[in-house]
Amino acid sequence: MQTYFVTGAMGFIGSHWCEHLLRQGKKVIGLDIRKMYPRLLEYENFIFVHDTINNTKVVERCIDASDCVCHFCGIATPKTYVTSPAKVIDVTAKAGLEIINLCRLK
Repeated sequence: MQTYFVTGAMGFIGSHWCEHLLRQGKKVIGLDIRKMYPRLLEYENFIFVHDTINNTKVVERCIDASDCVCHFCGIATPKTYVTSPAKVIDVTAKAGLEIINLCRLK
């Protein structure tokens, strides 16, 4: 069974992508700091990792356990873009670059 690692698994786009994969019989490791879409937890082939994208050790373990990585984690609130731009860059851009690097090393 093919295993997918999905960051931002409980966000709008990530949760729909996870459900699509799960319906196809894929195994999904979903990482997020929130539990907004509990219906994903009903799938036997879904593993929820409740952690932050900045926890490199956890992200690395998830990447090592997967065949494919789908990075959907990010901050999608315009107010945060203005009030906390460094946080937006940290969660969205820096984390994305770290994931690319970890995948390259796999």
